Amino acid sequence: MQSHNYKRFSIRGTLVITALAALGFAWPRWGTVAGPIAVQVSIACAVVGGCLWRRSWGATLFRRSSALLLMLCLLYLSFGPASWAHARYIMPKSAMPASSWTAFDEFFSAAFVHIYKPVAGTAVLSPEPVRSWTMTYLAWWMPSGTRFCDWGDGMGWHRNPVTYTAIHY
Repeated sequence: MQSHNYKRFSIRGTLVITALAALGFAWPRWGTVAGPIAVQVSIACAVVGGCLWRRSWGATLFRRSSALLLMLCLLYLSFGPASWAHARYIMPKSAMPASSWTAFDEFFSAAFVHIYKPVAGTAVLSPEPVRSWTMTYLAWWMPSGTRFCDWGDGMGWHRNPVTYTAIHY
C-alpha cells in the first residue's frame, strides 16, 4: 500500500484565505469605513476576551483580537513612512516625461493608492483631535523640500514642480 503525504483539506484555512482575498479586493472601496469599525470591534473583543481570560475561548478571543488590533495599528502607522517614500522617490506620472515613467513607478504608485487611499480617507474624515494628530504625524514624515498640505477636505504634498493629492473629497 502506498502512502501519500498530502495535507488534510481544511475548511478553516480556505475560509481565511478567502476572507483575506476579499479584504484585499474590497479594501480600496470600503476601507475608509471598514478600517475604523475593525479597530473598534477588535478593541471590544480584546476587552471581553481579557475579562474572560480563564475560559479557553476568552483567551483565544483576546489573542486574536489583539493580533488584529496590532496589525491595523501598524497599517495606519505605516502611512507616514509610505508617504515619505512616495514623496521622496515617486513623482506623479503627469510630472515626468513619458519615457522616464517605468513599470516600477507604475506598480508602486498603484500599490500606494490601493493600500493607503482608505487610510487617508479615514484621516481626513476623523474627528478633530484624531485628524489634527494624524496631519501632524504625516507632516513630520515629509522629506526636506516637501511641503505637506492639509486642505480640510483632502491632503497631499507639494514637491516642486507638482502637488500630489493623496485624497480629496
